Amino acid sequence: MLLAWVAQIFSVPYCRACGPHSTAPCLAKRREAGRSLLFVRETKISIPPLKPKEHPGVKISTELLLAAEELGKAKTPADQEQQWNKMLDLVNEGANIDIEDDEHRSPLSYACEYSKAKVVEELIKVGVDHRVSKRIAKGEKGDKEQMIKTEAKILVDQRGDERHYRTVHRHLPIYYAVIKGDKDIFNVLVKNGANPKNEKTLLHLAAVKCHKDIARILVNEPYRFDINGIDSLGYTPLHNAGINNCDQVFMVILILKGANVNAINSYGETPLHMAAGYGKDIALKALIELGANLEGKEIQIKNDKFPNKITPLELAQNAKRTSTVKLLRDAIEAKKSGNADAAAHSDTTTAHANEAQSKAAPAMAGKGSKR
Repeated sequence: MLLAWVAQIFSVPYCRACGPHSTAPCLAKRREAGRSLLFVRETKISIPPLKPKEHPGVKISTELLLAAEELGKAKTPADQEQQWNKMLDLVNEGANIDIEDDEHRSPLSYACEYSKAKVVEELIKVGVDHRVSKRIAKGEKGDKEQMIKTEAKILVDQRGDERHYRTVHRHLPIYYAVIKGDKDIFNVLVKNGANPKNEKTLLHLAAVKCHKDIARILVNEPYRFDINGIDSLGYTPLHNAGINNCDQVFMVILILKGANVNAINSYGETPLHMAAGYGKDIALKALIELGANLEGKEIQIKNDKFPNKITPLELAQNAKRTSTVKLLRDAIEAKKSGNADAAAHSDTTTAHANEAQSKAAPAMAGKGSKR
C-alpha cells in the first residue's frame, strides 16, 4: 500500500543511491544493506550557503579585549595611558565592556591578571560587571553543571596546579586577585560588591602559590573559608600546600584554624604523601614538625607497581627522591629514639615510685603499731 501511494505521488521514482529504476529491486538491495529507501523528485534544488549573521558590536568589542591585554602588558605609563584611551574610545563607540573570550576572559580579568589595581578601579567606574560569579549569578542553567564536568576531566599532572583552578574559576577577576596574591585588587573587588564566598576553592588557590596574606584574609572573618573543604579531587588546602612546597608559616595559618594535617584525598594521599612523592622538602619538614603521621599507609594507587598501600617513605623511595628519603628516615629514627627515651624515663619513674612506696610501707606500719 505504501509503495502504491508513493508511486501515485512520484511519477518518476528516483533513488539517490541507484538513480531511476523500478522500486522492487532497489528495495531488496537496500534491505540487504540495512538501509532505508528514500525517494525524491528528479529535480535539482540549489540552496545558497548560509552566511553567519553579523553583529555590529562584535568587532569593536574584540578590539577592546585586545586593547585590555595590551594595557596589561604595557610597561611604561605612556603605553598604559595610550591603551586606556583606546579602550575608552571603543566603549564610547559601543563596545561591550563585559565581553568575554572563549575562556571567559574579560577586560577586567586582564587588568587583574597583570595586577593593574588602578585600571581595575577605573573599569568599575566605567560600569564593568565585576561580580565574582557573573554567569552563575545571572542564573544561566547548566553553566555550573558544565563547569563541574569540565573540572572532572582535569589531567592528573594538573593536580594541585594553577591550571586546575583556572578551569574551575574560568578566569574570573577574583581568581587573578588570589593567584597573584594581590591584596589591593582583592580589596577593590570586594569593596565594590564581589563576594569571594561564591567561589568555594579560593583558599585552595591561595595554597597553590603559598600566598600567606590572602590565606589570612580567607580563613578569618568575614569569610571563614572551610579549612578542611575539598575540591573535586578531594584535596584540602593543606594538600595543595604540601604539593606546592609551602613553608611552615603558611601551614601554621591553616593548622591554627583547624586544618587536619593527616587529611586523606580521593587518591588516599595525605599532605605528607604529596610532599614526599613530589620531593617538596620544605613542606615535608613543616608537616613533620606539625605532627604528620610518618608511617601512615593511607595511600592506595591502583596499578601493578603499587599493589598495596604504602607509606610516605616508600613513596619517596619509589620516586627516587634522595633528599626526601633521608629526611623521612631521620625523622622516623628520631621519633623511635624519642619514644625509647620516653619509655626508659617512664620505667625509671615507675621504679622510683615503687621503691619509695616500699620504703614508706614499713614506716606506716610502725606508726600504726604505736597507736
